[in-house]
Amino acid sequence: MWKGFWRSLIGWIRGLWGRLLGNQGSSGTIPPQEQDRPTPLDRTGYEFVFMQLLEGVDRGWQTVQVQEYLNKLSDRTTEEGWIDWLGEFGDRLLENPLPNHQLASRMLRLGEIELGVIGQKTTQVGRLALQKTFTPETAQPMTTEAQELFYQGNSLYEQQHYIKALQVWDRALEVKADFYQVWTNRGVALNQLKRYEEALASYDQALVIKSDYDIAWSNRGVSLRNLGRYQEALESYEQALKLQPNAFDPWLNRGTVLSGFDRFEEALQSFEKATEIRPQSFQGWLGQARILNTLKRYEQAIGAWDEVITRNETLADAWQKKAIALYALERYEETLTCCDRALQLEPEHLETISYWSKAQARLSGLAAQERESQNPENPLESEPESP
Repeated sequence: MWKGFWRSLIGWIRGLWGRLLGNQGSSGTIPPQEQDRPTPLDRTGYEFVFMQLLEGVDRGWQTVQVQEYLNKLSDRTTEEGWIDWLGEFGDRLLENPLPNHQLASRMLRLGEIELGVIGQKTTQVGRLALQKTFTPETAQPMTTEAQELFYQGNSLYEQQHYIKALQVWDRALEVKADFYQVWTNRGVALNQLKRYEEALASYDQALVIKSDYDIAWSNRGVSLRNLGRYQEALESYEQALKLQPNAFDPWLNRGTVLSGFDRFEEALQSFEKATEIRPQSFQGWLGQARILNTLKRYEQAIGAWDEVITRNETLADAWQKKAIALYALERYEETLTCCDRALQLEPEHLETISYWSKAQARLSGLAAQERESQNPENPLESEPESP
C-alpha cells in the first residue's frame, strides 16, 4: 500500500518539475522589469517546496539547512501563504483514506525546527494526520510476520539501534495497523531520539486502539513532560495508575511532576508509593530524599540519602545533598566525609567545595573556641611587646 502511495508521490513530483521548469524555453521577449520580478509560488509550488523540506529533514537537515532553503525562496513565499496552504494540505490529508503516518511523522519533525508560526501549523497538521491514521474499522488479524517484526524491532531497540527499530516496527504496522504494542514501543524509541511530538502521536495511536493500555498512558506522560506540558503529563500518569495502581514508573514520574508544581507533600507520598512497589530501586528513595531536603526535614532526609547510597554509592549528588543535610544539623565532621566522597566522584563540583570549606571553617572555629575555653588567659598577654 505504501509503495504505491510513494510511487504515485514520486511521479507527481517529477511531473511538477516539468510544470515548474518546462516553460523556460518558451518563445517571446520578456521585458527586463518582468524578467527580474520573482513569481510568487502557487499552491503547487508550495507543495513541491514542502515535500523538499520533508525530504531534507528525513535526510538529517537541521534548522540551519531548513532556513537556508527557505531564505532562497523568501521573495516568492509569504508567511500567510504558507499558513493558508498548510491548512488546505491538512484538509486533503485528512480526507485521504490511505495510511499516512510516515508523512505525518516527517511533518512533526519539521515542526520541531524553529520556524515560528509555520512550524506550529506544520506540527498541528502532522498531529491531526497521525491521529487519523488508524480507525477501528481498519483492524487486521495478527500474523506471524507482524509478530516477528515486532520482536525484531525490540531486539534492535535493546541494542540502541533506535532508527532501525523504528523502520522495522513501521513494517509491522503495514502488516497489522492496530498492533498497539508496536505503536507504544515506537513511541519509546522516538522518545529516546528526542522526537517527542512524534512519540506523543504514537502513544495516542496506541490508545485509540486500546484505551486501557496503562503502559501507553505512562509513557505518554513522559513525552508530555519532555515537551513541558506538565499538567497533561500528570493527568496521563494518573490515568495509568487508575488502570494499574501498582505500576512503579507512573508513581515515580508523578512525584517528579508534583515536585515541579511545589506540591511537595503529594510528591513525597508518590515517591513513597514507588518505593513500596520497588524498594530495591534507588530512584524512589532519591525522590524522597530531595523532597525532605527541600522541606528541611533533615534527619529524615539523611535516612533517605543513606538508602540511596546503599543502592548506588557512585551517585555524587547523593553524597553532596546528604552533606547539605548534615551541615544544616551542625554535624560538620560527617559533612566533610560526605563532601570528600562527593569530590572523589565529581572533583570540580563548586557547591560541594563550598560546603567542604564552610564545614572546615566551622570545625576550625569550634576548635579555637575549645582552646580558648581551656586557656581563658587574655591572648594579648602572650604576644611579644612592640619595640
